[in-house]
Amino acid sequence: MSIHMYKDEALTQQVSEGDMTSPDTDTFDGSAGESRDRRLFIANEQTTLAQALDAVSSEVHLAAPRFADGDVIIIASEEMRVISGSGTTTLTVQRAIYGTQPAAHAQGAPVYSAINYTALAVEPVDTSGTDESTWCALALTEGGLDAAVPGEALVLGDKTHNSTISFWRRITVPAGTQVQNKTDLKLRLTGTLSLV
Repeated sequence: MSIHMYKDEALTQQVSEGDMTSPDTDTFDGSAGESRDRRLFIANEQTTLAQALDAVSSEVHLAAPRFADGDVIIIASEEMRVISGSGTTTLTVQRAIYGTQPAAHAQGAPVYSAINYTALAVEPVDTSGTDESTWCALALTEGGLDAAVPGEALVLGDKTHNSTISFWRRITVPAGTQVQNKTDLKLRLTGTLSLV
């Protein structure tokens, strides 16, 4: 996966995808009905260089294992294809692909998945049982949540590989809701991707 959702602006708390290891969760008083707002962030897969990279080496050392064989990564304006090292912090890469120029890169330089996105949208979906997707409203700003139509998708627009987009979600649990552990209400991100 080249793009992820995060709970924090520093992009350290990734929302889990497909499992419950780190869900976007809240606790509500269903008897009285309650709502909670949260700002969420969307960013490309990324890390930093663990050590400087000269203009000719094909071995890249990362601060965290983020990329798979075949991925295209970008450091500054140089694009590279991952040849081997999937899931590790040491990658063997093909340098300067797609007409980019090889360059030296300093330790700590950002390394991104080299994908841009257009027409990004996020939509609340309920994946099983009764459809409670209308418990969720989405907006670009917290103030916009008051006018947002619950259950409707939010158009986020375009995103470059090195940018972060944020949006707000409000979950409102109707009064009289019985105690439950709701795990089937999710946010689905869609869009069109292209290499940088």
